[in-house]
Amino acid sequence: MKNIIIFGKNGQVATELRLILAQQKEFSFNYYSSKEFDFADLGSLKHKLKNLAPADYIINATAYNEVDKAEEEQERANNINHLAVKLLAEYCKEHNIRLIHYSTNYVFDGEGNKPYKETNNKNLKPLSYYGKSKLLGEQAIEKSKCAYLIFRVATVFNLNKENNFVAKIRKLAESRKELKIVNDQITNPTNSYDIAFNTFEIIKKIEEQSKFKSAIYHLANKNFYSYCELSKKIISKENLKIIPVTSSEFKTKAARPLNGALDSGKIKKDFAIEITDNYKQLTVIIVTYKSAHIVIDALQHIIKQGYRIIIVDNGSKDNIEDVLDKNCKSSNIELIKLKYNIGFGRANNLALERVNTKYAFLLNPDAIMMPHSLDLMVKIAEQKQNIALLNPIFTNENLIGKNNNNESLEIEKKSYLCGGAMLMNMNIYRNIGFFDSKIFLYGEDDQISALALNNGFENAISKYSFCYHANQHSVATKNVFEDYKLLFFRYWHQGWGKTYLKRQKKNIIKIWLKILHRFALSILYLFKLQPKQAVIRLAIAIGSIANLLGRDCFSKEAKITEIEKVKYF
Repeated sequence: MKNIIIFGKNGQVATELRLILAQQKEFSFNYYSSKEFDFADLGSLKHKLKNLAPADYIINATAYNEVDKAEEEQERANNINHLAVKLLAEYCKEHNIRLIHYSTNYVFDGEGNKPYKETNNKNLKPLSYYGKSKLLGEQAIEKSKCAYLIFRVATVFNLNKENNFVAKIRKLAESRKELKIVNDQITNPTNSYDIAFNTFEIIKKIEEQSKFKSAIYHLANKNFYSYCELSKKIISKENLKIIPVTSSEFKTKAARPLNGALDSGKIKKDFAIEITDNYKQLTVIIVTYKSAHIVIDALQHIIKQGYRIIIVDNGSKDNIEDVLDKNCKSSNIELIKLKYNIGFGRANNLALERVNTKYAFLLNPDAIMMPHSLDLMVKIAEQKQNIALLNPIFTNENLIGKNNNNESLEIEKKSYLCGGAMLMNMNIYRNIGFFDSKIFLYGEDDQISALALNNGFENAISKYSFCYHANQHSVATKNVFEDYKLLFFRYWHQGWGKTYLKRQKKNIIKIWLKILHRFALSILYLFKLQPKQAVIRLAIAIGSIANLLGRDCFSKEAKITEIEKVKYF
């Protein structure tokens, strides 16, 4: 088993790395804080490195990043960002350890108007002492001849930490009526989770390919904005006035590069990694099948909250693309149109594999999340990292416009949850797996709930988050015959899926008794002139028998995962 050592364990990036690594079984790991390994005390650091446990990778997330303060505390900044890094690189060279180190866009001079590539060495002329000390650290690593990866990052933010631009601006917006923000400094705001997640993804790819090549990479959001533009994106307060100012009007002790944008094309080419805007911790996933007539109701409140949305359309052949075109321009939506209906679980798996946020939220197209409920669920998940799945309270009453802003983090633990509106901790599920691909429809929520419990995690309900189930048909039909055909289809799959899960517990006799009971009920409902109830019981019974006889629940077409089109809105 490979061992990873992380320095700076309480920083923005290392905090996320700890959560990611804690749920996986491929690597062992050790973390050290700046108190345990003080990079400012070079003598102590050198002594402690001699007693460090063996490692395959060292990730250095320690840094002196007080840009203005560094002008006054140059010796301290140089010790932490340069000389301590030099000692660490020499140690890695001596012990054949791969070093991963984070640097900054402040190593550039800010000249020009294009994002900087790793090859723009003529612009490596830092304007601040902070930038100079970080550049010296990079150069010390290169001179050591150790195996290294240097990741230059930009405007790192963590939604649970206070000492970053995004958190500070959001805090100021709560008490101010206007904010003056510089409009001539360009940067790539990058979520610390994205940096941590992709750092670990790169380590895994290196191990899989058994290849390592020392290099400098830019690891940043592909989008870049002025700080003023960024502020407008992250603040939703309607009566707040954001006033653009120039850097010359907004004096600071340390000069900042006007152009701080990084081009991350190299890391995309070498490792297939691309970071986008991520001011939330969650991606919403909606699987549709002939649901174009209702999905906008589900989307409208999600869009306002700025979440990334992935819609997987299961071969509907309806007008969902036109509906999104008309109603959802510039809404951070990715539509994946499949050629065939591959089932609920497999369609969700397709989307889950594309999720790069800490949490995913599965939402039925006929379910509407109440305002603030999703944010509240994320807060709960952040505080209770052993929770794998989290449901809201389902209600038949639309609470929009009513006072339901209770911020209580109270939960109720449950064994099995409903897949109609379900938050998933992706740090957990990336390591234990997603939906069982053998189930087409129904039973997936039981299976995904059991998967968490069987791996030692918990499931719960947020008692003050609400989801309104609109009680509309999530699939459009044309006539009564189609209604009954769809009804039989759904409940046949419910019978198949539930029986598939029960067979794993070896309750065969009970299953057959249930089947006989349902046949009897279907006949009884026919005599009562209740054909819908009769069809439901008959379909479940026949689906159960099909599973017991070894029949696959997928048609030939349903086994083919063919993406017809991917479109962004």
